[in-house]
Amino acid sequence: LTVSTVSAATMDDVNAVNDTATVTAQVTRATCELVPQGLVAHWRANGTAVDSTGTFTGLPRGSVDFIPSRAGSGLAFGLNGGGFIEVPDAAALRPAQFTLAAWVAPQFTMPGDAHAALSKGNTYWLGSVDGGPAVFSLRQGDTTVSLEGRTALDEDWHHLAVTHGVSGAISLY
Repeated sequence: LTVSTVSAATMDDVNAVNDTATVTAQVTRATCELVPQGLVAHWRANGTAVDSTGTFTGLPRGSVDFIPSRAGSGLAFGLNGGGFIEVPDAAALRPAQFTLAAWVAPQFTMPGDAHAALSKGNTYWLGSVDGGPAVFSLRQGDTTVSLEGRTALDEDWHHLAVTHGVSGAISLY
């Protein structure tokens, strides 16, 4: 955790007998700067589509805004009316085993609205449709595997994650 700004700090209740003091600091902005080891790509949506690993910077297409995030002081991608972040294809983004994760707060405005949190052409899709549960679809050759979560998503923040392991097992969380 990196504290970027401390707007005020005061010392209260100095106790000369025990050599202790209570310090109150007000932190106005804090950001998590760690990128986990082994992470292939990570988009923070902090006003840009820059990949935190420095490799796969995206390009906003269509209606893309930056809106308040679940973290409060951060930003999130607001993908409206077909907006998306385009990321160049690369072999590193097509591993045999993977984990995909995203925080989403879908805004359902019309029946049948589909909200993709993550997708790669016709290879995979992670999102939800019309306030239903999370859905993950993966195309492998001529076969498409689909998983559906158990709980319908509302317009609050939800963490979606899917894993594809060495054995080919797929799990949706």
